[in-house]
Amino acid sequence: MHTSRVESIARQKTLSRGQYEDIYRQFVLFDLAEDMDLGFFLAYYRNFSVPSLAKALEATGEIRSRPQKRSYDTAIVIYEIIAGGLDSERGAAMVALLRNVHKGVPGSNADFVYVRMTMLVVPIRWVDRRAWRQS
Repeated sequence: MHTSRVESIARQKTLSRGQYEDIYRQFVLFDLAEDMDLGFFLAYYRNFSVPSLAKALEATGEIRSRPQKRSYDTAIVIYEIIAGGLDSERGAAMVALLRNVHKGVPGSNADFVYVRMTMLVVPIRWVDRRAWRQS
């Protein structure tokens, strides 16, 4: 962790584009943590605006019976993947967990891609528009 935003920005300038996970991790966990957290919540709830996704989410019963737990579980899994990286043992375990948990959930491939993309795009858009500095 960096002691200041200035130090963090200086470190990011030394990273190459090939170190995208490191750059993204730094944004999410340190530099823009509060804004990225809000962006993830916006992304999570945005999925309810798509009729096919809302129907699938409602069909599982989780949203109705334990909405806060469902939200927290999603956040924990996403942050585990970000903290460890996709290729880490923990990241791979979280991806496997996501696959297992969602294998019985109705929905098209397009629905699942949309959900994954909202978790990437919506927080970054929020940061670009509202954060203390742009991503």
